[in-house]
Amino acid sequence: MKIVCQGDSITDCNRFHTDQPLGDGYVYLLQQERKNDTIINRGISGNRIPELFERWQKDTIEEKPDLLFILVGINEIWHKYKHNKPMTTKEYQANYERLIIETKKDLPNVKICLLEPFVFPIGHYEPQWMPDLLEEQKNVYELSFKYHTGFIPLQKIFDEALIHHTMVELLPDGVHPSLEGHKVIKEAIVEYLTLINFETPLK
Repeated sequence: MKIVCQGDSITDCNRFHTDQPLGDGYVYLLQQERKNDTIINRGISGNRIPELFERWQKDTIEEKPDLLFILVGINEIWHKYKHNKPMTTKEYQANYERLIIETKKDLPNVKICLLEPFVFPIGHYEPQWMPDLLEEQKNVYELSFKYHTGFIPLQKIFDEALIHHTMVELLPDGVHPSLEGHKVIKEAIVEYLTLINFETPLK
């Protein structure tokens, strides 16, 4: 099986700055567990959905994956408040929907799984982020339902992981996972992979 992981710095995870083309985060950990699969990391730090569109043909469509994971959304909020790059949650939803529609058109047999954006209220986090984040999380869930994609509720999963870890141990700056945080994402993906049937493509 060929798996492409798309998104921002959480997926990228230093892949351009180490000798490891998969980076040193959840994508690398997933490959270590699923050595018989071809896993490709196409995350780029700082990306929002508009940046994904610019490279989608080359970095996703031409790869022709069997399974596509997408984790994107926190930069729409972060850059809005910290870098004066305004984007509404309605624009986020519309952009995401277009991305899914075009992917299904070009790759009708690909399975898509949407990963929910997440934060902890520490580090870079600002309280003004929360209404946007809650709306984004709702958007992602609704899009997964509408287009019959997979969905992994990472916010809930990280919240539940606080039983065994502190926020700092999982997301030291509130946004980017530590190694323990990346293990949480990897385990969620592995669990998802045990539940899906690759013999019946989603339409």
